[in-house]
Formats: sequence, C-alpha cells, structure tokens
Amino acid sequence: MGKDFVRCTYKELCTEDGVTILVTDYGDGNGTDFIMSSTAYSKLAQPDKTKQLISLGVVDIEYKRIFCNYPGYNLMIKIDKSSKFPDYLAIEFWYQAGLRDILTVGLSQIKNGEPMTQMKRNHGAVWDVLNPPNGALWVRFLVSSGRSAFQYIETVNAIPANWTAGALYDSGIQTS
Repeated sequence: MGKDFVRCTYKELCTEDGVTILVTDYGDGNGTDFIMSSTAYSKLAQPDKTKQLISLGVVDIEYKRIFCNYPGYNLMIKIDKSSKFPDYLAIEFWYQAGLRDILTVGLSQIKNGEPMTQMKRNHGAVWDVLNPPNGALWVRFLVSSGRSAFQYIETVNAIPANWTAGALYDSGIQTS
C-alpha cells in the first residue's frame, strides 16, 4: 500500500509532529480513512493528553502520502501462513518502495507466458488464489501511481515450485 504522514487536527489534544504510518489496508467502514494501531494513535497526542485522545476513538486528521524507501531491499514476496501447498496460495508484499499501488497480481508458470492466473485481494495486503499453477511461479503486477499512469511489472525471480507457508522470496525488482 504505502506510507502516509498523519496528523490529528485537534490542536488542544494533538501534537504538530504527527506520525508516519505504514498503510496495509483500505478502511471501508465507519467513515474512516485509517484504522491505526493504539501505539501509532497515541503518538498523535500531546504527552499528557493520550487518554483523552484515545477516548474520542475517531478523530479528524490530515494526511499526505510519502515515498517509501527500503535501501538494499527488493520487493519481497511473503507466502502467507494460511497457504496450503499446493492447493491454496496467499501472498503479501514486503518492502514495497515508491508511491505506486499494486492493482492486480497474476501468476504464470512460464515467464512472460500466458495464461496468467489472476489472484484476488483477500484482505489488507494479502492476495490469494485457489489451485495456483504448478511449478515455479512468475508474478506480474499492474501498478499505478494514483493517476492515470498504469504499468505492468514482472518479477525477475520466481517463487520456487516447492514454496512453503511463511517463506520470504526475493522478487528481484522494486515497484518504484
């Protein structure tokens, strides 16, 4: 997803400093933009106003998306713990640099080959598919910078044929 700088607009309870958060999901309920951890939410408050801010629950904020930078890291593909080889594959992406959003994810046995098996966004940053293709899997992404510019990117390295739940694999690319 990306990183955002978030600042609470309640001057009497919040600092001007704000907090940088890693966004992993889109909020769909309660009219909220962000559902933050209690640790991040507490950092919005002035030191002696934390309990008061937390008691409000939902607050108005200002936010700005910022560039993610992970020096020395490619985009990594984590096989989610819910995956069951070979019938169900769920993946998430770690160290996604830049400002782009991953819009679609496809899998293929042969690099640049067809047909692509499309994954669906399950929840948060997790994408999944029932009955993934057998063998080493190349991953192809459609990414966007939030404007009308779309681009397909394909991994250099494949997810190995004998992938395992919990494993982390280097894609060999970055999305920025």
